[in-house]
Amino acid sequence: MKASFVVKLFVALAVLLGSSSYASADTINGDISFTGTSNYNSSTVSFIGTPHVGEATQTGSFTVFDPSATVTATNFTYNPFTPGTIFTVVQGGNTLTVNFITLTGTSTAFNSLTLDGIATLTLNGVSTDATFQLSTQGGAEKNVTFSASALAPTPEPSTLFLLGTGLVGSAGAFFRRRRTVTA
Repeated sequence: MKASFVVKLFVALAVLLGSSSYASADTINGDISFTGTSNYNSSTVSFIGTPHVGEATQTGSFTVFDPSATVTATNFTYNPFTPGTIFTVVQGGNTLTVNFITLTGTSTAFNSLTLDGIATLTLNGVSTDATFQLSTQGGAEKNVTFSASALAPTPEPSTLFLLGTGLVGSAGAFFRRRRTVTA
């Protein structure tokens, strides 16, 4: 019985550790920016016309978009802050959705507004959180820029390996304790 349990434990741990090398999560990484025109007041930002993807500003996962991508911008309230979808970018078979989650900073100076926060970026069904900055340059019907940088994801194989080593250590402690009690 004792040998059978050890074999079962060994097989279970081998399967767990073996599966960790195959486990992976799709991730989004890199930066993207949009440029357009907007109006803003003390509570809302309204986009005028259609923003476009910035020239040569895409890195990582966002290199699938170029300045000819279709960008749809949604007017939004920042005071009080209302989370929601602000941008959608479509080009070829690729779709990016930008959902504002939290607003971490707001500043106004020289007829400009700057908003900082956290957004969820969803690219072709894969989501990740990102920091963002949206800023206007000089008042009514002036340029607005948006930039986002994806936050680093937690690597799944490492997480599973850590879980596996913890289970091995717990099993070793269990057997040691069991052997001490029966002796």
